[in-house]
Amino acid sequence: RHLQELGALSLLDKGLQGDQRWCRRIHWALRLGLPPLPALLIGATNVLTLAERLKLSHHQHLWLKESLEIQHFLASKKLINQYSNWAPSQWCDVLESNNWQPESVALTACIGLPAWHKLLRWWGCWRHIKPEVSAKELLEKGWLPGPAIGRELRHRRLEQVNNYRRRQGQKKNC
Repeated sequence: RHLQELGALSLLDKGLQGDQRWCRRIHWALRLGLPPLPALLIGATNVLTLAERLKLSHHQHLWLKESLEIQHFLASKKLINQYSNWAPSQWCDVLESNNWQPESVALTACIGLPAWHKLLRWWGCWRHIKPEVSAKELLEKGWLPGPAIGRELRHRRLEQVNNYRRRQGQKKNC
């Protein structure tokens, strides 16, 4: 706050000097167990260049890069108007098929995009749901080893994700 008041954040990045949302991002990052510096830097004009200049860790640099990819994906697909119609399984499919790190998704949620609550639900809940049946149990039921088992487990997990709140009687905060 003091650096911004003194105009010193412009020494790091001009975008940070005028950024009024950094406090919200840092607050949410701390609540989610993320380090505050990437949450501050995601508001920069040249995020990745600044991350390199400040010698952020490889992991934090990757989170910033992937957060930019997630933001680009959401903007390019015009999901801002469509995200509310997506089932939880669709969010899981998109976020997981792109192999984005969970921390990258959480960092993107900290930004406050219109889809922030869906990203936060994936981070805190949906990604932890496992299928009720294991590969071993499917094999015992006569399934042949191979990719079909993986597809079936994924299908069952995504069904469980969609039905999770109904099974929990709407009481879980997920």
